[in-house]
Amino acid sequence: MDQSSELPSEIAIYDVSGKLALYTQPNEFREAYIVDISTFQKDVYFVQVKHSYSMATKKMVKEWGMHS
Repeated sequence: MDQSSELPSEIAIYDVSGKLALYTQPNEFREAYIVDISTFQKDVYFVQVKHSYSMATKKMVKEWGMHS
């Protein structure tokens, strides 16, 4: 299956200590997913997206919002 048309099985966001900050299992295919991080503190996070045969992790820096 073409990965671009495959529904992610999991979306997880971890803080720098490895603590799970957010977890979701999408139940429908979308062009893009919006995740509310408004309650997250300013910090570095890692966004992990899993598909049935692959996984990608990207670094995310939140620089505004709740104070540390």
